[in-house]
Amino acid sequence: MRFRDLVASDWKNKLTNHYKLYQYLIHGLGQDIRTIDVPRLSKENVAVGTLSTFLKRIEVSTKKLKPYVKSGDDLVLTNWTKGSPFVFEKSQALGLDKRWGVYPDVTASDCSFDGIYASTEGIVDPDVIPVRAITIKATYTYSVGARKMPTETEVKLAHRIREDANEYGASTGRPRDIVNIDLPMLSYLAKISKATHLVITHLDVCYLDQPVKVCVGYRKGNKSVDYRPDQEYLNNITPEYIQIDPWDRVALEKVSKIKDLPRNAKIYCEFLSRALGLNLLMVTVGPGRGQTLRWFKS
Repeated sequence: MRFRDLVASDWKNKLTNHYKLYQYLIHGLGQDIRTIDVPRLSKENVAVGTLSTFLKRIEVSTKKLKPYVKSGDDLVLTNWTKGSPFVFEKSQALGLDKRWGVYPDVTASDCSFDGIYASTEGIVDPDVIPVRAITIKATYTYSVGARKMPTETEVKLAHRIREDANEYGASTGRPRDIVNIDLPMLSYLAKISKATHLVITHLDVCYLDQPVKVCVGYRKGNKSVDYRPDQEYLNNITPEYIQIDPWDRVALEKVSKIKDLPRNAKIYCEFLSRALGLNLLMVTVGPGRGQTLRWFKS
C-alpha cells in the first residue's frame, strides 16, 4: 500500500482487499486480526477492529491527508532534467538495510543510495548525483535491537555518552547501545553505499580525560579478517584498537570556522576521511543550526 492508495477513488475497495488478505493470513496463524493491537507513537495502542471499524478509522485519516497528497513525478522529472538543485535525504542507516544489515535488526526499506531510484519512480539515477554523503558520529556509533557489535563501549563511558548525547529511542525511550568507532564496519558500509563524501557529527561528544578509541581491524584467532554483516560471525571477532588524543569540547562552542577547530579535532576528522576514502563535506560542533560547518581544504 502507498500514500496514493489512500486517496484513490477506489480506496475503500483497495483497503478492504488489504484487510481481508491479512485477515486470512493471520487466521492461518491462529489469531484474530480484530483483536490485534497496533502501536502508535503518541497514544495508547489501538485494536485493528472489524473491517467496518478499520475503514472508518482510515476514512478519518484520508480526509485529513488528502489535501497534502500530490504526484511528484512531473515535478521531479521537469526540474531534474533542467538541472535544478536537488537534495535527497534518506532515513535509516545503511547498517539497517535488509541486504547489508545484521539480521534481525533490519528495516524493510532500501537504505542505500539505490533507494533514490524507487523513491523517484525511476527518474533519478543515484550514480550521477555528484555528492553522495554518508553521516557518522565523530567519537562513537550507536546500535539498537538484538544486534551485538564486538566494539561495544565500556559501560561507564557508554552511560556518559548516552546522557550527554541523549541516545535514547525517539519513540520508545529505550537506551541505545554505544559502540566505539569501528573502521572495518564503516569502511564496508561506505564501499557498499558508493558514497563520495563524509559528514561527521557530534564532534562535541569528547572528553579530555578519555582518549577516543577507534577500532582499526578485526582478528579471528590469529588471522586478520574483514567486517561481515552476520551476527554469528561478529560474535567470534576480536577488535584491534588505537587510541587518539581527545580535544576540548568546551572550546568547540566558540568555533564558527574549520580553521578554528582544536588541532586534535581537525587531525582526527582528516584521519577518518583518509581511512574511509571519502571527501570531508561537513562537521558539526554542537546541536545548534549554526554549529554545522562546511569543510574547506586549507
